[in-house]
Amino acid sequence: MKYGLGFFLIVAIIAGCSNNKKQASSNADTVSIHKLWKYDTVRSVAKNPGLIGKNLLDLTNKDTLRFSYQSVKDKPTTYAYHILHDTVFVNNNAAYKIIKLTANELGLYILFKSDSSKATKDSVIMIYKTR
Repeated sequence: MKYGLGFFLIVAIIAGCSNNKKQASSNADTVSIHKLWKYDTVRSVAKNPGLIGKNLLDLTNKDTLRFSYQSVKDKPTTYAYHILHDTVFVNNNAAYKIIKLTANELGLYILFKSDSSKATKDSVIMIYKTR
């Protein structure tokens, strides 16, 4: 019986450790920016909701960003990108600051100036949800 108890104790420890590894890796996989993101809302100081338009942001490829409007059936536009700390660089220019990243939501602060923000400094925060 001693042999059986020791055997069950080792199996229980191994099972417990392997369960922790599975849980940790699944959490790490779900909180990733490398997903397909669907535009949800925009917060703009200038109250300009039409500034962005409904779009999809495909970050599944870790070096090529694909951007497409939901209403247009054309092929997505592709851009080279990389992420350094909390900033997304598109074509080697700072474009977005990541202000929120969860398993289901991505918040981006626009760092580039749009045509509508020439007269005033417009703070634009785009919220994306997983698709």
